Amino acid sequence: MKLSQLLSSLLAFACAAMTVSAQTGAAAANGIVVKGVSPRAWVTGPDGKQIKLKAGMTLPEGSRITTGGSGSVDVYLGNAAAAFQVTASSDLTIQKASPATPATPTAAAVPAEVKIIVNSGGLVGNTTGMKADTKFSVTTPKGELTVKPAEFALTANGSVVVKSGTVEVQTPAVQNGQPTTKNTTVAANQEFTPGTSPTGTSPAVEPKVQTTSPEVKAALESKFVEVAKVETAGTGTQGNQNPNQTPPSTPAAQPITTAGNTAGAGTSPGANLTTALDNVAQQNSNK
Repeated sequence: MKLSQLLSSLLAFACAAMTVSAQTGAAAANGIVVKGVSPRAWVTGPDGKQIKLKAGMTLPEGSRITTGGSGSVDVYLGNAAAAFQVTASSDLTIQKASPATPATPTAAAVPAEVKIIVNSGGLVGNTTGMKADTKFSVTTPKGELTVKPAEFALTANGSVVVKSGTVEVQTPAVQNGQPTTKNTTVAANQEFTPGTSPTGTSPAVEPKVQTTSPEVKAALESKFVEVAKVETAGTGTQGNQNPNQTPPSTPAAQPITTAGNTAGAGTSPGANLTTALDNVAQQNSNK
């Protein structure tokens, strides 16, 4: 082979490799990307395999993230241009994170969609870069949230705080003796406290929306700053490690801790955040 032909072949191969690499990088950036991890955080894939989380991983839909009392995880959802931080002592599943699809001659356009289920703990989110038609919902044991472009925080116990934008909260209710739902809009600088059902001699307490307390603002301010930087954060050198492709090395040595906030004050920012939101919910329910 002539030198010129060899060089041409090598150049073509290099261009093809660069194209594949760029496509792979784009796919990772548009998926569910772990941008940062504090100690004691794990992911369980849809196949049931559990591994310790590391920055740089891309996760499939259906991934369950769990954090210990000192753990937190920063996640960027490229398909929705949104980010969130899983706080300490949390257990949540990213059920769906699909991209938008353009219209075709035979089908209408479909917006991007995100579905997250929070079983315990909480998260701090930033969807300010999200398109207005994106469907972003979070389900907790206390109800379901529909998130618009906003900065917000929530816990599994139903507390919601909004710094900017709006969040719609749908909670169970009873009207004329029949089960129904109650929709509440939580706007910027407001916090939402869920209602309670009657127990014994205690009457039911209605859901409440009020101006965010100074204590909660102080607890959240640094977290909102951190989440705003998630998209541009580096992802280390761990590369693309899908939990469906990487088996756990020592699963018995990495137990999941999800049973409530047992960390003491000052143990971790995540634990303090969740405790602060839960405390304000308790205080407001007693007013």
